[in-house]
Amino acid sequence: MHEFNLGIVEGFYGIPYSKTVREYLMKRIAAFGYSFYIYAPKNDISLRRKWNFDFKENEISNISCMAACAHSFGLNFSVALSPLGICNTGAYGEEKLLKKFRTLEKLNSCDFYTLFFDDIPADRADLGKKQNAIIKALHKTRSNRHGKILVCPSFYSFDPVLERIFGKMPPDYFSKLTKDLDDDVGFFWTGNQVLSQDVNIADIKKAEKFTGSRLALWDNYPVNDGKKISAYLFTAPFKGRNTLSSLKDFTHAVNPMCEGLLSTLPLSSLPLIYQHADAKQIQNVWDHEGRILFGKKFDKFKPYFEKLQTQGLDAVDLFEKQKLKSLCLETNTAAASELLDFLNGKYAFDPQCLTS
Repeated sequence: MHEFNLGIVEGFYGIPYSKTVREYLMKRIAAFGYSFYIYAPKNDISLRRKWNFDFKENEISNISCMAACAHSFGLNFSVALSPLGICNTGAYGEEKLLKKFRTLEKLNSCDFYTLFFDDIPADRADLGKKQNAIIKALHKTRSNRHGKILVCPSFYSFDPVLERIFGKMPPDYFSKLTKDLDDDVGFFWTGNQVLSQDVNIADIKKAEKFTGSRLALWDNYPVNDGKKISAYLFTAPFKGRNTLSSLKDFTHAVNPMCEGLLSTLPLSSLPLIYQHADAKQIQNVWDHEGRILFGKKFDKFKPYFEKLQTQGLDAVDLFEKQKLKSLCLETNTAAASELLDFLNGKYAFDPQCLTS
């Protein structure tokens, strides 16, 4: 297995990836140098709204296949559970959650453990204390004693949008949440905002005052599942993260776009930032990835990608859109088909995306 460092968190709202797209994404990120994959689509009800129900046979089969595929490419793999309302269920809910984690352990999908409390109403004054107890119960009963536990807290950014949507953060939330936890428990943070344009060491140090030295980055670039951003394709290389390369043992998970194949374009650049590559090297790798996706016609797509990155689909008039659709049909690759689906509205905004 690769060193635990860079990875993917499939944690967006909208249509989860197909088996074919996810396996292709796993293959490419492994080639780029990523080391882990977290399966956590918000719209997979077995992980979120029905977390307290046993997995169905088809769900067990799907998870087993995902884990096997990830491992075949040398990726560590984890399935995240997001137990909505668990703090109001007492010991019964805790046991249901632990039972589901035991199922995941049997399916070999707990190389590390992921427990997400994000986008859940903050309806209790003792929220941090309750979540802390759940984390400790998982830590105590996990079979893989070497498996880290990565937690997404209810308040995972300094962005005031979280309190506007989910309720005011209890004043002692983080002190109670992190109390007496072992060092192998880490907390995800998205930066100063839910959608952070840049993240630097100063931002990390500021957040660590709340989480301790256990902070991991949940990077919401290039994800595009929100109301304001679903009409954009963020295919450009990563920017504003260069100082992170000096951090040691730092976990950086990327939430990709709803368009999994096109996500490989920006994803190709992040490992190079950690390797201190220059702009030309990054551009060369990005161009190479584009040619893998679109073949010799890739250069014809570049002006459209630049416009969709900065101005969005609304800035593409009917004539331009028809030209791009024709180019997709002529190119006839899987990525071109995915781009065509985007143009035809397949990935339009899902109103369940609460943090938009």
